[in-house]
Amino acid sequence: SRRLGLIGAAFGLGFIFGPAIGGLLSHVSPAAPFLFAAALALANAAAVYWFLPESLPAERRNQAHEHAAVTEIFKEAKGRALATVIATYFFTTVAFSLLTATYPLFTERRFGYGATQNGYIFAAQGVIGVVIQGGLLGWLLRVFNEKGLIILGTVILTVSLWALPISLTVPALLLATAGVAVGHGLVAAPRNGLASMNGLSSTSGLMT
Repeated sequence: SRRLGLIGAAFGLGFIFGPAIGGLLSHVSPAAPFLFAAALALANAAAVYWFLPESLPAERRNQAHEHAAVTEIFKEAKGRALATVIATYFFTTVAFSLLTATYPLFTERRFGYGATQNGYIFAAQGVIGVVIQGGLLGWLLRVFNEKGLIILGTVILTVSLWALPISLTVPALLLATAGVAVGHGLVAAPRNGLASMNGLSSTSGLMT
């Protein structure tokens, strides 16, 4: 979970710079952020193709088709742990995705915010995610463990999402938004860690 937190922190860095850059480019034209994002995606695909080495040794590549089917992994998982983690992953991801899609529409209608202001708010969310997943996660895991962090993060995320639409002032909006970032930051890496651990225990049983 701690190492997956570093991946989450890298995602958080993108969440910092991406909205900020998008907000600035929106002054050029409404299409500029989309075109810039498309260029970045193309550059990323090219970098993966030309510079990212294959991690699987050549002598093992012909064994890729021998892995267990997804249904077998669920059958071999201990109890319903893996299915529960994946269900939690699905619902929290959908909730966070709905937030990012509707947040700019909400803030524009209630507070008159445009692309620049929303970009700065999303960047602040990214800072919170980097601090939690890249800096505090190791200590938090020792105190709460993965399951405890997922429960705590889900509660904070739920309360914050409930508070957002009833936010009538800017401080209330920012507090609820910060709560969403904290909740998602606490859930993301431990959730992935639990999925990884349950998946590894399942596949190791199948391999033996």
